[in-house]
Amino acid sequence: MAFMRSKSYRPARVTTARVTTALMAGSLALAGLSAPGVLAQQPVVPPPAEVDLGPIARPVTIYVGDRPQVTVSFLGDHGLVRITGTLTGAPSEALKLTEPGTGRARDAAWNEVRILNAQQFPAEGFPLGSFSANLLTDAVPASGITSVSSSGGYVSRALDSGRGSWRLAELPTGDLTLTGAPYGTLKVPIPRLLSFQADPIRASVTELPKGIIQLQVLNGVNVSLPLADVQLYQRDLRNNTAVVTLADEQTFTGKVVQLPKVSVALTDQNSRSTASLPLERIALLERVPPAGRRF
Repeated sequence: MAFMRSKSYRPARVTTARVTTALMAGSLALAGLSAPGVLAQQPVVPPPAEVDLGPIARPVTIYVGDRPQVTVSFLGDHGLVRITGTLTGAPSEALKLTEPGTGRARDAAWNEVRILNAQQFPAEGFPLGSFSANLLTDAVPASGITSVSSSGGYVSRALDSGRGSWRLAELPTGDLTLTGAPYGTLKVPIPRLLSFQADPIRASVTELPKGIIQLQVLNGVNVSLPLADVQLYQRDLRNNTAVVTLADEQTFTGKVVQLPKVSVALTDQNSRSTASLPLERIALLERVPPAGRRF
């Protein structure tokens, strides 16, 4: 039986506009839109709350002026000896130092010495048998950026070991007394000394305590410097002077009028243990700002 088309039936006209509209509607539905150009009702997601991480811990290098930890090498009766311990005793006689090239002379105490080495080979300004020395009060240039050492700690290039800036013609007499493990207490004859090095404290500090360092920079002119902004602090214990560099690169040198009675909170970078160190014990402090630059 042949299929008879009803008179009332008319096939729908399919136009390009209708096809386009249908395709757009399907695409919008898949995309989460209810109609062309209209966003579907979606739940409003609030932005994540800001989290205040607080101050960032920064590496710091510190040398203390009293009872420092030191490493010394000397000739024992049967060969080389190298020990590390707390310097508990040293002769009061000053070390007589000379600056090669200029001939400028100065005295220094043992607690002012950062490194001292016997001259094994002659060099300009340092004859064989003399000693080269660096002091904690030696100028630290701005180029002495603190960097990461091979052991993972932070070592200032300005504080890195090398040929000293001072010459010591001969060692004084007397003994250096060290206390440490496993040897207990040991008196090292100074004439047998080959090297002497003050060991720094390397840790992290979140922020320096609040307080004001007062320096006399001119006769009758004092400046008040916020300790919290200090990046570099060097104190000459013998002359009671200090060099202070702030975060904005301003540097002040003067006689110490007043130091705040505060302690610096330190965190060990490996064990995460904490300790505090009175500011009055610190001879040199170099703090590393963000981005690894001092300024």
